Amino acid sequence: MNPKIKPFLKWAGGKSQLIDEIEKNLPYDIDICTTYIEPFVGAGALFLHFIENRMFDRYIINDINSKLINLYKVIRDAPAELIDGINSLKIKYIEADEFHREKQFYTIREAFNGECDEVTQAVYMVFLNKTCFNGL
Repeated sequence: MNPKIKPFLKWAGGKSQLIDEIEKNLPYDIDICTTYIEPFVGAGALFLHFIENRMFDRYIINDINSKLINLYKVIRDAPAELIDGINSLKIKYIEADEFHREKQFYTIREAFNGECDEVTQAVYMVFLNKTCFNGL
């Protein structure tokens, strides 16, 4: 497997390394299905694999983590704003010394756990996922 589309998050229980095995165990008549429903999308490795291979006409994703679902909605509805926000945080983080990086991480984590608009929350989620210990 050499996917072009990869999950953009690190996620506990991610399926990236299991896709070949999962695909081998799909029902033989999977091609008659037109809709893929994913109740626990997480980082979306299987979902992205199916999109990349155009396996279904329609995709419905869900997860109990409302902040994760918000991120997917922002990717769908405001990708440019998300990318700009991530790039802005990345620059500040890279330019900071170790002390200020740690301070920035905890400040963003506190803001993420508080109230903020959808795009900011999505930016913070990606930032925290990429800078915390193994995405956990």
